[in-house]
Order: sequence, then structure tokens, then C-alpha cells
Amino acid sequence: MHPDTVQKLRCPYCRTALSMAGAVIRSGDIVTGNVRCESRHHVFPIVFGRPILMHPGTPTQWLPPINEAQGLVIPESLGASLQRAMTRQQHRIAALPSPPRTITAKAVGVFRGKTVLAKARYRLSGRWFRHRDRTNYTRWVAVPTKSTPALHEFYRQVVHARPRIILDLASGGGGGINAVYRNIGSIERCYATERDINCLWTLQYKFATLRSIASAEAVGRDVHRLPFGDGSFDTLTCYMSFGELTHISVVLSEAHRVLRRTGALICVNHRQLFRTDHFNQTAVQAVADRDLRRFAKKVDVYNDYRDFETSVRSAGFRIGRSTPIVDSGKEYIVHALVK
Repeated sequence: MHPDTVQKLRCPYCRTALSMAGAVIRSGDIVTGNVRCESRHHVFPIVFGRPILMHPGTPTQWLPPINEAQGLVIPESLGASLQRAMTRQQHRIAALPSPPRTITAKAVGVFRGKTVLAKARYRLSGRWFRHRDRTNYTRWVAVPTKSTPALHEFYRQVVHARPRIILDLASGGGGGINAVYRNIGSIERCYATERDINCLWTLQYKFATLRSIASAEAVGRDVHRLPFGDGSFDTLTCYMSFGELTHISVVLSEAHRVLRRTGALICVNHRQLFRTDHFNQTAVQAVADRDLRRFAKKVDVYNDYRDFETSVRSAGFRIGRSTPIVDSGKEYIVHALVK
């Protein structure tokens, strides 16, 4: 992590500035150490150059958003989670955790455990990518205009936004942001947020192989409390991730907060998520659309583009452009949302 990045980051809990504590710098980059907020209540680790701005109790693995929204720590398929929800009589909605009063250096030691470090070394070394030819990402992000229709339109919309300082939300393995970062020369600084620790190393390795590592940073953090100040970015992106998130109204409000005035959020979503092949189960297909919509609204997860656009307007965005895309028989919507 470049030292200048610390000046860009904010504590996700108290929103104060961060400062380095016991940092080790090699070749101009921070490789290990901690960052501490101005309130001195929260300490976060820097592990292999990645800031992990999370409470030790934050889930660091993927969970179906439907289960997570109900407080169920059950890893299963998207379809199975919806089927489970539709057969339950009551749905208890889990609130977002309250900000922790303190996070100590000892507590965040879990992010430096042997298993975490071993997986980080494996991915950052490139061996994980060479196994089963995972390096094919370099081919399909090299020319987005010749890739899938959804990625092509997403890329075209981001180019139109003329990004300089860009943030990608819930990046996962970085399929969307890598195509953008690799090919748009106007980008001066690129940031990506992801709470899955393994994806964090994946993201940074891809950034390093696609372009100069000095201008891109992967940050360990979920998107419900973004670790950046108000109006920090001129462009936000989110490629196929809103369907993976809980409390999307909170995410949209946070996106609106960190975006500069007249800035744009470019995102790709399924036209109607619960009717895709991810949920192609008999019990789910028998559920009426109105019941799916009512359930999704209650637990605040993505259902379809119409409800999403309602949430977008409630967060303060206006819809600059809405483009339907058919990709291998699947229907998507590419939105350009303007603050």
C-alpha cells in the first residue's frame, strides 16, 4: 500500500482520519503495520500491504444475502437460501451491527493468523492463478469491447463517465474493475473494496499484473460503511454485486455520500434476479412475483430492476441511463446513476 493511501482512508466507524502506527515500508510501500483512527478507539492491520478495515467479527466469507439478511450464518446456494426463506412462516430481519466502541491491536491479530497468511502468500505468489489456468482473466479483460455484451456495455458507460478517481464496490475477484482499470487511461487512482479476505489478495495480484500497482489499491472492507470521506470519488462502479448484498438501501446511501456532485455510479444487475438460473428450483418458481417482491423489500435485498430504481431514487440518485442487455439468453440492466 502506498503511504498516500492512508491520507485517503477514513475510519469506517467514526469517520476520522487514519494514521500509521508501527508501519514497515519497503521500496516505498507499506508492507505491514497498523493504522489507527484519530479517536484512538480503532486499530486496523495492514497485512501484506493490504489495509483490512474490519472488525474481527465481520464475516470474511461469502454468504447468501437472503440468509445474511436474516442473521443466518448458513453457506448454501442462492436458490437453496430463497427456498428456505419461502418455506418459513416468519422472517426475522437482522440489523446491521452497531459500530464497535473499540478495536485493539490484539483483537485484529486474527487477520494475521497462520491460515490467513498462508493463503495470502499462495495467491500473491501467482501460483493460485497458474493452477487450472486461472490466468485467462488477462485475455478477456484486455479487450472489453470484444467480451460479453454485459461487460462491453458496462465498460462503455464507464468510459463515458471519464473517471479519474474511481472506487469499485464489492469487487469480488475483480472481473468488472479489472477491465476498466486495464484499459481506461484517464484513471489516476483506483480503489476496490471487498470483505472476502481471499478475494483481497486476488484483486491486488491482478492489479499488479494488469498495470502499475502504485495507482490501484484493494481495501479489506464491506460496503455498508465505506472507509472514505464525503465526495472522495468522481466515479463508482459495481459489476454484478448488488444481487450479492444485504441492506442495499444502506449501500446506495453510502455510495451517494462518497461520490462527488455530478459523479456517476455505473452498475450491472440482473433484470429480475430471482427468476435467473441461480434460483431455478421448483419450489421457487411456484412463488408469485408479488410475493418475491414483498419478501425482497422486507429484507432489503435485490429483486429486480424496478425495485432497485426505486431504492436508487430514495438514496438521492437520478437515473442518467438504463440499458437492457441480453447476454447468452440472460437479461441484464446497465445503469448509469448520477448524483
